[in-house]
Amino acid sequence: MSAELDRAGASTDPTPARAREWLFRETNVHPTITDRQYRRFLRYPVNRALTGPLADAATWARQWFGANAGPWLCGLAVEARTVSDGVEIAGELFGTAALAAQMAGLNGGVIVAASAGAESDDESARRWEAGEPDSYFFLESYAAAAAEALVVAAQRQIASRFSDRALLDRSGPGYRGWAVDEMPRLLALLRCGSALPAPGVPCHRQGEHVE
Repeated sequence: MSAELDRAGASTDPTPARAREWLFRETNVHPTITDRQYRRFLRYPVNRALTGPLADAATWARQWFGANAGPWLCGLAVEARTVSDGVEIAGELFGTAALAAQMAGLNGGVIVAASAGAESDDESARRWEAGEPDSYFFLESYAAAAAEALVVAAQRQIASRFSDRALLDRSGPGYRGWAVDEMPRLLALLRCGSALPAPGVPCHRQGEHVE
């Protein structure tokens, strides 16, 4: 799992978002994954069609995911601002002065969590243990593509919600200037339902993404 923050820049309304305000919480949301997108995650030439056993494995993974996976997405608006030695998010300090410099102009943010769901991760592990590396790889790749597509969908929702603001680039632990070991602290700010990750629980599934 990765984690990052979608950031809102200067606004005509200087009042920041409340410390924690849900913008969206969606479960069992299946994004559309094109063949081209899927091939990119398979690290296969995007303009070359899959054939034979490769095409069969891709079709199986797509169908299995559609029938069994439970993707989810949530977005939490938080107070966020830069300070001299980092970035303050919902009252907690993250990062360093270098990160603060990169996020200059920060005035509020949205923590986005997206997951392809535990089902696909568990099935991938089962396939690996059963000596089926192709099934493992194709399902893991599809789950990763789904997670990215959910993040893109979230960014569209955020852009629509904060159309009066200049949105800065997304960032998060693991990006330049932000240590990846701060990811659990960022995740702990989320307060999700039972289908979503519990606060403070480390998540390292291939098909999960937190923005």
